[in-house]
Amino acid sequence: MRVKPAILLYLKPAEKAGWKSYAGLCAMTLAAYANSFGLGLALDAKRLVLQDTRVHAATPANLKLILWTNYWFPHAQDRLYRPLTTFSFLVNYVFLGSGGNPVGYHVVNVLLHLGNVLLVFALGRKLLGQNAAAWFAAALWAVHPVGTESVTNIAGRADLLAAACILGGLLVYAADAVRDRQLALAALCLAGCLSKESAAVLPAVMLLWDLTTGRKPRWADYGVVLATMAAAFWLRERSFAGQPFPELPFLDNPLRGMGFWTARLTAVKILGMELALLVWPANLAFDHSYNQIGPSGWRDPAVWVAVAVMAEIVFLVTLRRKRDPVSFFAAGFCALTILPTANLLVLIGSIMAVRFLYLPAAGFALAASSLVLRLKNRRAAYGILAAAVAVLAVRTVLRNPVWDTDLSLASADVKAVPESFRVHGVLASGLLTQNRAANLDAAMKESEIVWSIVEPLPPELNSDQPPDELSILCRNKGDLAGGPETPAGRAWYERALDLAQKAADIALVRRRLFREAQIAHGKPLPITAGYEDVYANLAILHYALGHDGPALEWYRKALVEAPERRDLYEDVAMVYARRKDGEGLARTAMQEIAMFGLTDKTAPAFAAAFQLLPDGGCAAIRNGNAMRVNYECPAVLRSLCSGAAELAAILRERQSMRPAQEMEATVRAKGCPAR
Repeated sequence: MRVKPAILLYLKPAEKAGWKSYAGLCAMTLAAYANSFGLGLALDAKRLVLQDTRVHAATPANLKLILWTNYWFPHAQDRLYRPLTTFSFLVNYVFLGSGGNPVGYHVVNVLLHLGNVLLVFALGRKLLGQNAAAWFAAALWAVHPVGTESVTNIAGRADLLAAACILGGLLVYAADAVRDRQLALAALCLAGCLSKESAAVLPAVMLLWDLTTGRKPRWADYGVVLATMAAAFWLRERSFAGQPFPELPFLDNPLRGMGFWTARLTAVKILGMELALLVWPANLAFDHSYNQIGPSGWRDPAVWVAVAVMAEIVFLVTLRRKRDPVSFFAAGFCALTILPTANLLVLIGSIMAVRFLYLPAAGFALAASSLVLRLKNRRAAYGILAAAVAVLAVRTVLRNPVWDTDLSLASADVKAVPESFRVHGVLASGLLTQNRAANLDAAMKESEIVWSIVEPLPPELNSDQPPDELSILCRNKGDLAGGPETPAGRAWYERALDLAQKAADIALVRRRLFREAQIAHGKPLPITAGYEDVYANLAILHYALGHDGPALEWYRKALVEAPERRDLYEDVAMVYARRKDGEGLARTAMQEIAMFGLTDKTAPAFAAAFQLLPDGGCAAIRNGNAMRVNYECPAVLRSLCSGAAELAAILRERQSMRPAQEMEATVRAKGCPAR
């Protein structure tokens, strides 16, 4: 008997199902998502496509970074490792010529979803035994609105790739005769695990297939898949070996701040909410972060309703497993594919997301099609399913456009999740991006809501961003009111200062906890960075209100975070200039030169800095129109030595040891004493 390659076994069964079945599914999928092609980049898509330099050029260095760094590189945001997903964005950006144009990314996402629809059709034909039931199952899944969060959302690429590998791997395993079956399983398993962590359910759905069909397990296939998963896990752990242990924000997943049972009971309630979305996908939202979903206890009715529904489903499909294997498989498939994101076994980075339902919805569609087609009136059954497909497709078409921009998305979802701090924050940011001057008051209103939601939290559970962003808006309002010199403007500045201080207090606590986490996990302390804008905003406000001492203190903290920012040295110089502190001004000038060198643009400021010193007239040497530093001048040497010592201390505090040592060696060569 001739054995077909695994890749062709179910992608080319036209003689069995008929080309019209495939054409119908393709047409329906494209119709449901046709209005997504002209949309832009929203939320994480901007970061993954526009800001991730690894995907902007197909160089050996970038390929190495993709393989050996985390998904959100260079940030230590979480422990996600998805090199194949990142590589797919590189393919889009470079090889398909998409660059920063969103169209190409939307097209690829829809094509991936279309491929997955055909895989579900193939799975349905094998499971349901009839083309009509399989076709309607695939059609229901193709247009189900929960899919928009993975298909229309470009950042949902990971869900699409992982689903393709899980479905493809299951079909290969279920086939009776496939050439190089174990090689195909290994390739699909590895690709899935390198696309998204949830692909680890592949061996579980293989076992589910064996339990459903009563077939004897192919233990060699399980061994190959498990060995491949171990290899993927090794790659993942090796990539994290040299990286900091990530921050795990409480606000993204508040279950982290709850006790064990409270967190699990809340997770059960969320499972009930997700099942409801599969049945009635009206209240879709991209985010459910703090404080949209409150903690649940044993007395929460929503928990018991969810438990009762899920227990009844489990009881019925288990009891009728032999008489109704389709329902058993569909329920099991839905449960297994939702388990990695259910926060029952492991607390992940999000408390709830509609995109987690992408693949579980396939199990729901298989069950729905099978149950409806058991009606004796076949015409009525077809009518019900056709109506359901039409209604779901319309909902999908209406949902797609909200993914155009952050503003359109947050504007649509803020009513669905009014207590989610992040949705209000995204809305505020989107308003400012659209028109800062015209939307300042509206953005400020949203930022006030964000801060009112998170303000009661202690610093260790909070984020510096809400108070810092609101502080900047208050500063903008103060400027419009005439600045700190007017009573109205000063009132706004004083409120901005209070908020900025709260942001800095939170940042200092988070910085301390981050460093403690590195020590606890045996990691070296990473270079300090990330909070420079928070500290600089506080310094700016202190300076505007006439508090020069605190301004210098917070500018120094900002320099520890970002010594490469030239504007910070210029701001420090402004403080010293107002104080008429010649030594401080000259010291800052030498620090700026040590970091960036002397240019035609900065030469006048350098010369002016030393004019305040009695012996500073010799600081600059002119050679025609050019100017250079006179290191023989006593004032220059004195400022260089003191400035370099302070800058070296800043670099050491930042954990930039080598630059600090190099700077100390350089100034010693110019005559500065060792410290």
